[in-house]
Amino acid sequence: MSLGTEVLRLRALVEAGRLVHQSLDVDRLLDNILAAATSTVGAARGTVYVCDDDKRELWSRVTAGPERLEIRLPYGKGLAGFTAEKGEVLKVDDVRQSPLFDPEVDRRTGFRTVNALCVPIRDRQGSVASVIQLLNKEGGFTADDVEFLTLMGDQVAQAIENARTQQLLLASQKMARELELARRIQTLLLPARLPKVPGVQAAARMVTSREVGGDYYDVIPMPDGRHLFVVADVSGKGVAAALVMSNLQAALLATTALGLDLPAWVTHLNNVLYDRLTGSRYATVVFLLMDQDASSARLVNAGHPPVLLRLADGSLKRLDSTGPPLGMLPGSSFEETTFDLPPGSTLLLYSDGLNEAAGPSGVELEIDGVERLLVEQAALGLEAAADAMLAAVAAHSAGGPEPDDRTLMLLRRSS
Repeated sequence: MSLGTEVLRLRALVEAGRLVHQSLDVDRLLDNILAAATSTVGAARGTVYVCDDDKRELWSRVTAGPERLEIRLPYGKGLAGFTAEKGEVLKVDDVRQSPLFDPEVDRRTGFRTVNALCVPIRDRQGSVASVIQLLNKEGGFTADDVEFLTLMGDQVAQAIENARTQQLLLASQKMARELELARRIQTLLLPARLPKVPGVQAAARMVTSREVGGDYYDVIPMPDGRHLFVVADVSGKGVAAALVMSNLQAALLATTALGLDLPAWVTHLNNVLYDRLTGSRYATVVFLLMDQDASSARLVNAGHPPVLLRLADGSLKRLDSTGPPLGMLPGSSFEETTFDLPPGSTLLLYSDGLNEAAGPSGVELEIDGVERLLVEQAALGLEAAADAMLAAVAAHSAGGPEPDDRTLMLLRRSS
């Protein structure tokens, strides 16, 4: 190789390195780098195939007239596919004599391939990340061309890595924006403030373990003047659970005027949720329907942790599950518990993010622990008691596994 040719190739490598840091548009980068490679080597055309290990195929976008054609090749197929699979340089002086040559690309692009050089490009881990392919050099490709393309390949690998890093960053930023929007929407689905219920004080809190969660609470005024208090927990976490939660809320609000008694209403909601989810997701829900004067209430507990009732004399009662979770089994039936609510009584409705909160040693708070918190905060106002309970749960689980969504609703019958 002459000194002039060596200088020309060195300039091309320096220019390729400069281009890599100029733009994150991978198509434009590869076009410019390949233009430098093909002109320096004296080839008629060049292509960079990017490896997709998950699909075990190569892809590239090549120019054909005013358009870009996307080409996809399985590993092992064609000249570039062979190089990607074997990780070996492939130099073919007459492609018509090679069983590896696939004329389909020529038919699609209108180009006629005579000879070819394929060089594997490895990433920092040593895996084949892409393949540079040059076509049609007069007199055929040489060992010097292989060495030059290998050096040029370092710039190609850097360009692809930069582009992928930028794409991951942009995707992460987009997801963060979408999750923030989902969080805002979910917040709007919850009551901005709890409605005033005659004879009852109420406070509610929800802390999601991620940007959005599957817990839900609400207070729904009924046509006959009663109020329905709801706390729900959808299986799983994150966006999927939040979508199921919104379905549950929509079904609940859409059926308030049906005039069904509470067990029949919950049965209807169960069937609606099962039809939409086909049993793949479910929700544990507690429904507490309070009479107009707040002296008594009706409860259906669909697979939820027990509602805790603390009477004015300090005695505690657990109101356990009266049926399975919603959406798990079609045609499920639910029983109703009726109980009195004397003045000074306090009710705690909560999700299992409280009782299953575990510390570093794995010890969960359990129902007994939640009962202790209810007793400890009995002298506080409801708003302060709700904050204190969540703070105590957070302190118990500090350093433990990832927390679940945590929701609680405190109700106190006025004296």
